[in-house]
Amino acid sequence: MVSRIVSILVVVGLLGLWGAKCGHRPGMLPLATSVDGPSPARAARVLVMLHGHGGSGSTTDWIIPELRARGVGADTAIVMVDGPFSASPGRSWGMSAEEQDESLRRVSALIDGYLRENGSLRVVVAGFSRGADAAVRVAANTPGIAAVGALSGCQFEDVPMLAARADVGVLVAHAANDRVCPNRGSLTLVDTLRKVRHPVEFVEHAADHSIPGPALDALAKLLTR
Repeated sequence: MVSRIVSILVVVGLLGLWGAKCGHRPGMLPLATSVDGPSPARAARVLVMLHGHGGSGSTTDWIIPELRARGVGADTAIVMVDGPFSASPGRSWGMSAEEQDESLRRVSALIDGYLRENGSLRVVVAGFSRGADAAVRVAANTPGIAAVGALSGCQFEDVPMLAARADVGVLVAHAANDRVCPNRGSLTLVDTLRKVRHPVEFVEHAADHSIPGPALDALAKLLTR
């Protein structure tokens, strides 16, 4: 009887682990993250980086040495965050409005926790592709964020809310010929912000759907300014 109970508990535990890694990461667990540099509790600034659809923190962490080489120092924590939803071959920030709202709440909670531990922390949130969409929503809705970087975003929401937050610096980078996420959304975002004199830097490049050198240069400056 005891061995049967133990077997059931092992199976339940394995199913829970599978769900956390491969399915929906339950809300009882924090979002999966990896940190390069100091803990955000001891850092001067933190970059919270959100990957694209079907990616993960490990598919975007190649930017870490690129940013370090561009002057992002050892006092800066770079946090790669995995989306809470499964999207083969990796993770996502949700497809439905409900899932996207959950992602917003959970990334905001992660940042709130960093700020509770370190009240002087400068927080920059950035994302690539669908992660850029999520990053803009997080910046529009989360107090304490200093700046946001939207790299090759697809479709932005809560833009009027972001425009009303004059304290949040904005970087938008996009290829003119992006064949995955056309740059219409980025151009509209930049135009909306400029109409209300919101601080925004726009970097247009020719590297299709990617994060090329000019975008990395601008992101490094956003972090170190």
